[in-house]
Amino acid sequence: VLGEQSKGKLRLEDREEVIFAGTETKSKASFAEVSIVFDNSDGRFPLDLTEVELSRRLYRSGESEYRLAGKLTRLADIQLMLAEAGLSPGGYSVIGQGMVDQLVLSGPAERKLLFDDAAGIRGPEL
Repeated sequence: VLGEQSKGKLRLEDREEVIFAGTETKSKASFAEVSIVFDNSDGRFPLDLTEVELSRRLYRSGESEYRLAGKLTRLADIQLMLAEAGLSPGGYSVIGQGMVDQLVLSGPAERKLLFDDAAGIRGPEL
């Protein structure tokens, strides 16, 4: 739902490519939206809800809108909540397409960057 932030990793020329472009009989959409609902009956998320819904809306302008339980929120707030629940969005418990090859085929310096990133110790890129 949070989606990949890099259009290159999605093999897109432009993020707009994920938004319905229309047909001869249907007009194009102005945005794409995706949602995921988590069962929170065990209280894993720090919210007083039994279900936690995360949504992202991507507009043709390139802007993204994030919602937590239906309320507009910042991506940083969602990422913090996920980290507190043990679901860090930067984690590699689920490895993205091409990441295994990148890890196996990379040199020592590139591999170090991947491990630093996974450990959360990588500084800002120059």
